[in-house]
Parts: sequence; C-alpha cells; structure tokens
Amino acid sequence: MREFKFIKRVEQLVKPIDIATLQLLAPMNKFIPKQLQNKMMNSSAKSNPYMGFVVEPYSTFVCY
Repeated sequence: MREFKFIKRVEQLVKPIDIATLQLLAPMNKFIPKQLQNKMMNSSAKSNPYMGFVVEPYSTFVCY
C-alpha cells in the first residue's frame, strides 16, 4: 500500500509543462557559466528540494 502512495505522489509532481520546459532549455545550459548554474540551483533548492529530470518513456519512470 505504501508503494501506491509513493507512486501517486510522484505522478502528482510530474507536470507536462515542466517536462517541455526542461527539454527546451536543457541545451541552453552549455551557454550559462557553471558558477551561475550552481547559484541558481542552490537558490531554487530552498523552495523545492527536488530536481527535475526527464525519463522517456513515462511508464519506465513510474515502474522504476
């Protein structure tokens, strides 16, 4: 039963707009200096400790 609660919570965290944004902006990261990337990650981690990532296909992510 605990596994189902976890899966349900994880599915609520996945938003299609966030996935699209990650896929669109990911190639742009190579143009941003690493120090600035780290600073942005540290400041955003204060409000949301989770890191976004994309796994295709979606069903693999849920099963994993």
